[in-house]
Amino acid sequence: MQRIHSILLVSALLVVLLMMFGCQSKELTSAKVYIQQDDWTKAEEQLKQAVATYPNEAEAHLLLAEAYARRGNYVDMSKELATTLEVSPQLEEKVKVLKDKYWVQEFNNGVNKVKASESATDDETRNKIMLEALASFKDCPIIDPTRVDAHKNIAFVYIRMDSLAAAAKVYRQILEIDPKDTEVMLRAGSIYYDEKKYDECIDMMNKILAIEPDNIEAISQKAFSYDSMGKTDEAFATYNDVLEKQPNNPDIIFNLGRLLFLQKKYEDAIKEFKRVLDIEPDDYDATLNIGNAYLSLAEQKMKPLREGAQMKKSESEAMLAEAVEEYKNAIPFLEKAVSIKNDPSIWSNLGVAYINAGMKEKGEEAFKKADGN
Repeated sequence: MQRIHSILLVSALLVVLLMMFGCQSKELTSAKVYIQQDDWTKAEEQLKQAVATYPNEAEAHLLLAEAYARRGNYVDMSKELATTLEVSPQLEEKVKVLKDKYWVQEFNNGVNKVKASESATDDETRNKIMLEALASFKDCPIIDPTRVDAHKNIAFVYIRMDSLAAAAKVYRQILEIDPKDTEVMLRAGSIYYDEKKYDECIDMMNKILAIEPDNIEAISQKAFSYDSMGKTDEAFATYNDVLEKQPNNPDIIFNLGRLLFLQKKYEDAIKEFKRVLDIEPDDYDATLNIGNAYLSLAEQKMKPLREGAQMKKSESEAMLAEAVEEYKNAIPFLEKAVSIKNDPSIWSNLGVAYINAGMKEKGEEAFKKADGN
């Protein structure tokens, strides 16, 4: 009876083992024991033997994928997950859970590294931390190439490291995944603009406008590109397109004024710069440009007098009076600009305005300040 009882006990133990591990290879069974002991190194050894001996054992591939993931080998992890789905498509949910787990882990690692870089006290330490962040973000597409958030952060890190070409390449990769991501298109276009690739910037903005016809940022970037290329007619037309939709956009109004200034249409430029001041009264650049535009108007009117152009005395007197008035108009704006920013070039322009407006002492003092005295 004892021998029979002993045989029954063994049979019962086998039933328990089968319930625990099912119909699986001894290598997979051994691996699970090691996993329960949190010894993933030995578990990995057994799992490699399992998949080599029994290539259709899907669970062995799945567990081996996690063994690889635990030591950061995401390339082999992805291969094993792909094999898992080939062998057993019904494990799709478990594959997704594993991908999500390690994708989130590496993504958060990258975010934390970027935050840590902000408190770095020197460039060398900051760059070292940013490279670590980059490594974590780059692991994410290996784990799951369909999720673009990590790609965006990779591009962000490249921009922070002044690697604009690398960032632009990542943005193009994102657009292959999601060709209608207008936020990414804007960022890519901005890089093209910074790299003076204005045609590529305009092409990218046109793609955005095909999706979002009223995207103000895209229209603005397109206008800036035309402006920088010297295509003034196209720039004017595009600036006006923006202003029809956003009549109080100070940046667009300023750039329209700047374009008019460069074309020597000083009176029109002054009107636009004054519109900027109506919205932002302390805008330094608009204030300075109004002063310089009045100064340019005055110089424009003085030019024929200085060149000895033939005209009646009354005409020359009238022209001189107009020029003096423009010098006077320039003064309050140049004074305000130099109070905001103590720039020698402004003091020099102010000296010219003072002298020609009949304020000799103020003019001499301004020139002294321009020379640093």
